[in-house]
Amino acid sequence: MLYDIQGRKHEEIPHKHQFDTLRARLKDEDHALVIEEIHRRIGTCEIFNSSFIATGDWGGTPLMYAYFACNEDQELAALFYGQLCWQAIQHHPDNWIFHKIEGTSFGMTYFRKKS
Repeated sequence: MLYDIQGRKHEEIPHKHQFDTLRARLKDEDHALVIEEIHRRIGTCEIFNSSFIATGDWGGTPLMYAYFACNEDQELAALFYGQLCWQAIQHHPDNWIFHKIEGTSFGMTYFRKKS
């Protein structure tokens, strides 16, 4: 589950209409591979930033499916990747807290919530 720093649960993906449009372009098996890759990259991290766990070169990784779903538009793919990260964290077995550092171009920062 995903919470903001005030402790409110978040169940919706930001910009859901855009997400749904792009998600419809991904085969279910490719979507599953992307989510698995995000979970793999998170690993046992207690804190991570979505921008730091995925570099700009997604070739040869499951993340390339997100890029192809965006018609190879790098900016749109980066936004979609952020949404996929959000979704992966929502469905992760651990609870997480998110925070966006205002005034930066960095992605979302996630903190594994302590019990």
